[in-house]
Amino acid sequence: WVLVFFAAALVLFFAGSARYLLPIAAPVALLAAREKRLVFPAAAAQAAISLCLAIVNYHHWDGYRQFARSLAAEVRTKRVWINSELGLRYYMEADGALPPARAQAVAPGEMVVSSELAYPIPLTTGGGRLTLFAAREITSPLPFRLIALGSKSGYSTASHGLRPFDLAAGPIDRVRAEVVVARPPGLSYLPMSVPEAAEQIAGGVHELEDGRWRWMADRAVILLKPPRTPAPLHIDLFLPEAARARTVRVLLDGNEVLSQALPRRGMAGVARDRG
Repeated sequence: WVLVFFAAALVLFFAGSARYLLPIAAPVALLAAREKRLVFPAAAAQAAISLCLAIVNYHHWDGYRQFARSLAAEVRTKRVWINSELGLRYYMEADGALPPARAQAVAPGEMVVSSELAYPIPLTTGGGRLTLFAAREITSPLPFRLIALGSKSGYSTASHGLRPFDLAAGPIDRVRAEVVVARPPGLSYLPMSVPEAAEQIAGGVHELEDGRWRWMADRAVILLKPPRTPAPLHIDLFLPEAARARTVRVLLDGNEVLSQALPRRGMAGVARDRG
């Protein structure tokens, strides 16, 4: 039974949590009881490993808790976005931080708390630049890791590894709090692939893909530096054939300067002279 169930588990849920193997716990206990020479050494080894993993797990979550506690005053005085999952999100939300939507526009003066480990998502900081406010490395003196940066154990997710736990001495996670500091736009023409794009996109445009382009929502806001002399307003965009939207409207400083029907598919360049 043990071998059959374990073989089936390798095929059906090879990347699942350890709890999926609970049906073989009782048979394994019966087999272990028959080999009395191994019962006490095995129980002692399991107890030692379990205690080490529990201590490391405590250090992990306590590191998040302490970092969130150090930012409690900031949460009370400004809008704080928690760009993370796991325990860090729990403790920050408990103090009043908000989870961002994908491609969330973060305004100058707001704070973003993020984690290298816990699945941060791309954000846009149109009109500002992220400036470091506080940072902390989450670690433990014990060389056991349930989930960590660079480890091959993934806890309840296979994206970090398939081992139930790993032996490593590196950091478990690195967390940081950053404040968006206002910065005037530097470019009058903004290709989506340039580093300045993230600072001049104020909302409605997603992260860079393929190093060249970005998806846009139904409404986007872009900040541009006024040119020294009047110049045509020019926009290049790609409209998928399946897209239901067929008309693009362009507003400049709140005034509509263009409303144009687009072709069924392909690249479309729209331009309008502005004196």
